[in-house]
Amino acid sequence: ADDNLTLSQDGSDNIILDGATIETHILDLTGMTHLNIDLGEGTDTLTFSGTIHLGGVNLNISAESILADATVDVTTTADITLTASAGDDGNIGGFSDVDLGLDFLDDVVLADSSALIDLSGATFEAANMTLKAESILDLDTSSGGFPIGDLSLAVIYAQSNAEVLLDGTTIATDGNLDIDAVSNVKTKAVLAADASSDESTYDAAVAVSVIESSATALVSGASELTVSGALTLSAANRTTALTTADGSTTGTAGAALAFTYIEGLTQAGIADSASVDDALDADEADSVKVEATAGHTATTTTVSTPGGAEEDTSGDTRTEEQLSRNNTETSDGSVNVAAALAITDMVVDTQAYITSSGPVVSNGDIDIEAATAVRGSALADGTATGGDDSVGVGVAVALNLANIDNNAFIGGPADLTAGTVNVDANLGGRAWAVDPSGDAVDLDNDFIDLGAGHGFKTGDALNY
Repeated sequence: ADDNLTLSQDGSDNIILDGATIETHILDLTGMTHLNIDLGEGTDTLTFSGTIHLGGVNLNISAESILADATVDVTTTADITLTASAGDDGNIGGFSDVDLGLDFLDDVVLADSSALIDLSGATFEAANMTLKAESILDLDTSSGGFPIGDLSLAVIYAQSNAEVLLDGTTIATDGNLDIDAVSNVKTKAVLAADASSDESTYDAAVAVSVIESSATALVSGASELTVSGALTLSAANRTTALTTADGSTTGTAGAALAFTYIEGLTQAGIADSASVDDALDADEADSVKVEATAGHTATTTTVSTPGGAEEDTSGDTRTEEQLSRNNTETSDGSVNVAAALAITDMVVDTQAYITSSGPVVSNGDIDIEAATAVRGSALADGTATGGDDSVGVGVAVALNLANIDNNAFIGGPADLTAGTVNVDANLGGRAWAVDPSGDAVDLDNDFIDLGAGHGFKTGDALNY
């Protein structure tokens, strides 16, 4: 169901759960040790309202979105666990992105998942408190579950967003406060050219994966966090894309295009005037950890058709549009036609930071960590073109592009007190693939051309 429900208290021991789509539930807390509310599948929202005193009852809530009115005051001497979990099985529709040069009227697998915890302005008090927003997508065009009418297309557009937002929020815990935002996306767009694709000026196989994934854990405004145990503020973003256009089916002709685009934003931060501090200096946090971790993997592969490709003079095939959009050229000039075109394009931004002017105090350490691992490959194979069936060229072009930012920092008027403050930005695990069958590898001169957008700089250590 898609429900919008409100959780409140009637001034006694009765907890009230109501909404326009359900009967009102009145729950008596007398003798209760755990209050568990799971809204199940759908796009459900639960909103805290008013003052809720739970005594010693553990509160566990699961929904796609969990919100709070600005006047909310929730207290318990036990634990509070709030979990926002979302996913989407996908459906078929159209997709257009001018910047990416993509325009599909139909036959695209579309998925949009959003998990949100927003407790802005509210007040919570508990022994331990856990806030987790998790968005998960797993999409596969070859699973047979999608009615794709165009036999030359395998296209996925996936959007995933996980957020935990505390803006002007007051939280006090006798133990730990754990805040997590997690986005996890996996796509598989795999296509073999249909035997009916025999026009050399057309696209025989087009496979596209577009992923936009974000994870945000943010404490901002005038938030006040008083934590006796460990404070962990974490954002994690993981994407994996497999995109394959195989044109090698016997008797086919035309171009094969495989294109993967991943945009990943991951941020964990304490900003504005937010504080982590016991105003009485009686019991500061045992530790404070702010971490943002990202792992993005793209494998993009294309194989030419036996008949090869010829230029469409109108320049309107998707392969030709991508060659033009990326200004593809060699020393001999522009490349206007390709039998196999593979493109991996990754835009990644990972940030962990404390920029707040409010005091952030720990009896132990304060750790600020940003870690990003990007593994991108683009492989184009033109060897299937040739023989008596060949009418076009077998040119293979692979483009591997990346724009990667990974930052851990203390900024502005930050006021930090701790045993040790550790700031670490780690850009590790990068893998960059080139096609050794082409001109990229020059064994005679001990030279490897990584192409454009690899992100390496002079002095980086490489294993190959």
